[in-house]
Amino acid sequence: MKRKKLTIPKFSSIQKEARFWDTHDATDYFDQMEDVKAKFVLKSPKAESVTIRLQPEIKRRLVKAAKKWGVSFTTLPYNA
Repeated sequence: MKRKKLTIPKFSSIQKEARFWDTHDATDYFDQMEDVKAKFVLKSPKAESVTIRLQPEIKRRLVKAAKKWGVSFTTLPYNA
């Protein structure tokens, strides 16, 4: 069965766009998206570290998320 080609609509506000993406799967629109280059510059270097104990399941989920970002789970970005 052939799928109907979906197009990303124009949005009149960020809130409307957010609602759209909350209810639609971005993978259905990959063919319309462009790659972008981004550079992230930290305002200051790491100043402190902390040690915490985690439940094994939470650590497993953090490790899995970190692999998607290509980093160690100990350096996982806060917005991952």
